[in-house]
Amino acid sequence: MVTDVQAFNQELLSRCEQDWQREHYKKGVPIDLLFADDREALLYLPTAPFSVCRYARVKTDGYGKFQIDGKHFYSSGPEWAGREIVVRITAHTVEPLSRSGEPMVVHARRFGNQRTDTVDVRTTLSRLLRSPGAWRNSALREVVPEALRSGMDELARPDLREALKIMHDLSSRYDFETAVEAMQKAAELGRLTNANASVLAARLATFTPPDAQQVDLTPYDAMLHPGGDAQ
Repeated sequence: MVTDVQAFNQELLSRCEQDWQREHYKKGVPIDLLFADDREALLYLPTAPFSVCRYARVKTDGYGKFQIDGKHFYSSGPEWAGREIVVRITAHTVEPLSRSGEPMVVHARRFGNQRTDTVDVRTTLSRLLRSPGAWRNSALREVVPEALRSGMDELARPDLREALKIMHDLSSRYDFETAVEAMQKAAELGRLTNANASVLAARLATFTPPDAQQVDLTPYDAMLHPGGDAQ
């Protein structure tokens, strides 16, 4: 069963290239030699890359979501709610575009007959900053680790808004996973502030643990050996 089409395509390409060594069923020479001859006769590729995609104009709902391919919904940004936007659709991605033509977010494209809802964490955070009271019923709350979720559940509304702002800012600066881990560590230390979470996020994003040093344990082995000199 294929679960990742792009990874499978890479594997399939490698397998096809290995098959080039096989002799052609009719001409009796390796397929790679025949392909080399064909390639010599091909026209030059254009200098500008060709983008394999299509564009669609869609109308977002009150939450900034839009619909593609029948039953699949994707988020744009809360500021685009109830407006018409242009979406770039490729074989594997769905990208709502800003007026400058830059992607607001890149979603993995969904397929099938069942409804799906694909939401970018950053757009959810932007919406929650406007309405922190929606935190308990949000999809974001479900993906936050239990310890951090419980701590944020107990916060008063102003403190919850501040915690969501920290998560939003750190997700924009680094990524969502780094932001959540930094906030969780800050909460465990009892100091979930913007300054503490920012320092921890920077450390998580840039710190690389040093390689373990090789330690010669031979002297200790000699001491523990029944015939050793240690008393």
